[in-house]
Amino acid sequence: MATNQRVRHAQRITVGQTMNGWLAVALWVLTFSLGGMVYMQYELNKVWRAPGMRPQDANGAPPRAGDLERAEKLDQLLAAGSLSEDEARAERERLGLPAA
Repeated sequence: MATNQRVRHAQRITVGQTMNGWLAVALWVLTFSLGGMVYMQYELNKVWRAPGMRPQDANGAPPRAGDLERAEKLDQLLAAGSLSEDEARAERERLGLPAA
């Protein structure tokens, strides 16, 4: 039931409406858990599709696979003093990464 509560809380924050708890319980019981899992995933997908949940770059494209690693490297170089804050900011803008 904790997962059910987490999904409902995420929906409350992003979508505004929550899944039907009674329907979830009925599906868990009547379909030997299979229907409950499918219903919960269906409802969780609404959270992932909510506006603002998918990070996008300035062009509207989803982030590339190496963006997280690049951002971490920039943070490490900045922390080590190898880059100034201005240099790190300029490099983030050049790569299309969000500001730190």
